Amino acid sequence: MGKIIFKNFVGLTAALLVLTLAGCHYSRQHATKVRNTPYCFSKYFKPDTDIIKHDGYYSFHDSTWATSGYPARLILSDFRENYIFYEDGLFLTFINDDLKHAFWGSYHIVGDTIKSQFFSPPINIAWGKGEIWFKKNDNNTLQKIGLAWERPMSAADIRRFKLANKDSHGNLGTFIRSNNLPPPDKSWLLKRKWFWCNKEEYVKWKKVHNTNN
Repeated sequence: MGKIIFKNFVGLTAALLVLTLAGCHYSRQHATKVRNTPYCFSKYFKPDTDIIKHDGYYSFHDSTWATSGYPARLILSDFRENYIFYEDGLFLTFINDDLKHAFWGSYHIVGDTIKSQFFSPPINIAWGKGEIWFKKNDNNTLQKIGLAWERPMSAADIRRFKLANKDSHGNLGTFIRSNNLPPPDKSWLLKRKWFWCNKEEYVKWKKVHNTNN
């Protein structure tokens, strides 16, 4: 019995060591890919309120027809992609009303283009990362213009996105005002040192928010 317990303990210790080393690897990897880019986070971020709004979210509704159920029948899709651009530079994307599986990230604005980057939650060992870009269409709508996974956005990605989505009904998002947005301080990304532009800012934020993560 003692040998079995010892073997289980050794196995568990080894598994935890692997996960710890993997976490360190991913932290170092993201530190080099975020801190020295415009996507790194700073409390000194100044949003351009002429381009986007912050007191709500942009909802992109795919209103195409699809088949569902058995026997199959045509229904109008109610699939919605939602995007929040917080005043401090944080970014949140979620599907329909599912905030439990939302993706946090950051954004910055270049001219009339809003460039955002998001990460899969830390429970996902793959640590997926994506970029999605938007352009202002009018005062209440944005247009998606590009999407890239695990690499910086390129002109080729934008061309491919435009070609693949030329007939899509879900590329225009309408702004919806809301008083019930998820608090940006709850973002898990703020607890990651590699997400911040400045290490001193991160240390100050940790002290204010009493976190040891």
